Amino acid sequence: MNKDKLSKIFLNPEKISKADINKEILRAGLSSELDTINLYEQMTALTANEDTKKALLDIIREEKGHVGRLQAILLREDKEQERQIEEGKKEVVAKPPAQKAAEKLPEEQKAVRPTEKPSEPEKPSAIPPSTEKPTAIPSPEVKETAKVGFDLEASEINSCTQCGHKVKGKAPDRCPVCGAPGERFRRY
Repeated sequence: MNKDKLSKIFLNPEKISKADINKEILRAGLSSELDTINLYEQMTALTANEDTKKALLDIIREEKGHVGRLQAILLREDKEQERQIEEGKKEVVAKPPAQKAAEKLPEEQKAVRPTEKPSEPEKPSAIPPSTEKPTAIPSPEVKETAKVGFDLEASEINSCTQCGHKVKGKAPDRCPVCGAPGERFRRY
């Protein structure tokens, strides 16, 4: 590499404070440790050998320890990041208003929640309530597909994987709906 390329790649230490260089080194270390953990986790998922899995899991545990140590040092060095993390912890610990209301005593809840007025008795409707579960009404396309399925053997129905168009018998060279090639048709 020539000198011009090096100046573009590396930081100029004269323009950056030592504290900022330290933070960048820690962040780079964290990034590399997290990449290493990800790599070893993928290797663990792919291997079938139990001894290899145990060894990789030990390495992962050790790398996670390195991540924790680097994060602790970074938090000590970067007060702004530490403040942001503390604010985030407070937000997580803070209870949402609905949870606070649920934890109030019944007397306090009455003060917050308006009392309900007794409602008028319901008038009986002309249609008696049904105890049966409602059933779905199939669309005309579904009815036609079901009808075709009963009329023919299942091997005689082909469906376009691109648009869902169904064809009786042999698959056409092109889908009449979307124009997809005949290879897109599959048995339905």
